[in-house]
Amino acid sequence: MSIITIIVLFPLDLYTQNAGIGDSTDFTPDPSSILELRSTSRGLLLPRMSFWQRTHITSPAPGLLVIQTDDGTGGESRGIWYLNPIDSQWHLINSSASTVTSVGLSLPAEFFVSTPLVTTTGTLTASWTTQLANTVFASPTGSTGYPTFRKLVPADIPILDISQITTGILPIANGGTGQSNIPLYNLIYGNGTSPVSTLSPSLTTGTLLMNTNGAAPIWTTLNLLPSTSGILPVANGGTGSSSSPPSGTIPYGNGNSLGYSGVGSVGQVLTSNGTGTPYWTMPTTGTVNSIGLTVPSILNVTPSSISNSGTFAVTLAIQSLNSVFASPSDGSSGTPLFRSLVAADIPSLNWSKITNTPTNLAGYGITDALSGNGAITAGTNTKISYDSKGLVTSGTAAQLASADFAGQGTTTTILHGSASGNPSFSQIGNDDIAVGTIDLTSKLRIFYPLQMVEQELTCPNSRWDCLW
Repeated sequence: MSIITIIVLFPLDLYTQNAGIGDSTDFTPDPSSILELRSTSRGLLLPRMSFWQRTHITSPAPGLLVIQTDDGTGGESRGIWYLNPIDSQWHLINSSASTVTSVGLSLPAEFFVSTPLVTTTGTLTASWTTQLANTVFASPTGSTGYPTFRKLVPADIPILDISQITTGILPIANGGTGQSNIPLYNLIYGNGTSPVSTLSPSLTTGTLLMNTNGAAPIWTTLNLLPSTSGILPVANGGTGSSSSPPSGTIPYGNGNSLGYSGVGSVGQVLTSNGTGTPYWTMPTTGTVNSIGLTVPSILNVTPSSISNSGTFAVTLAIQSLNSVFASPSDGSSGTPLFRSLVAADIPSLNWSKITNTPTNLAGYGITDALSGNGAITAGTNTKISYDSKGLVTSGTAAQLASADFAGQGTTTTILHGSASGNPSFSQIGNDDIAVGTIDLTSKLRIFYPLQMVEQELTCPNSRWDCLW
């Protein structure tokens, strides 16, 4: 029998109370607990539920205890679970957990541990150690390894586009000008030091930039330039001569400088013998004795030659009937000539290329008027005429009926026509034999006596009934 002892104390505050549950009534609950349980034979049984039920408790309170009776879908083991008030997460109470007696912390040299060891409770604290100025935390230079604090090296810096440089002035030593600004239209020049110097544009049109022999360049006009003397050689684009060439002469190269030809007379031409100085001479003339003209065989030439003066007349030669001017007909490359067309000359033509197509194919030499297995539909009592090639030559509303006779009939039947509808297979009847004289010796293979013939005429069904 369970005995429940509940003691409620009301010293001063009506809301201060605790209770005790135990095997006997002779104990007082500890005042620090709201509920104390005492038993030497029984324990406390917590609420039991499945993994799904535990994870679907609405707003579970920190410190809540439950017993999970199955394994969860994510590997959550069955056992006693509690909601940790620190991280507000469910945790399994591990029966194999041991008591922590001492915890230390060891970190790389870049860190300082202010509390290196905790024996009861406490917090391990780590912070950065003091480093040298202008150092970075980076991996080793040129190899793989653990990072340390060190100076940057050129290999750490990637190649940067000029657009990445937004501040500072690039000095002369690094390919810059050392100037933060160059005025509009100013020229820059070196002064032996850094930065470069600038020269403002001249206010006078037509001025030239002049060197001042060791000093800064200046603007000056052409008339103020120092006087020059000498002869500009051929190698520098000059003539190599200080004299003015005579009027009417032609300059030519003589290997060192320019020479000048003499002055020619009217009608003379400048002549060279391949080497030496060119000279003026009168052109030589000759007499034409006879000139002929040779043309392909499709053309005629008259006259055949001209001995003095005249004009060659070229006309087309007469060709055979129905010939064209084309390359060889044997399919090879060669000189074109007039010849008859061959089949290889005609390309494959679609009916859309044929105009004025006939409604009657007779006489057109067309043998493929109907291709494939297309059916011809028709009415009845229509007469259609054909030529020797099987082409329709005449007929009004030429319509035919179509039927498939493949695999029909027997060895003793023939295809019979019909006054209306399609023909069909059947045995020969009396209507199949025209009235007239028949040569029995050539048409019949078995002769019966006259008596048998007479009997056959009276037999109701066939001659075999009369025989029996």
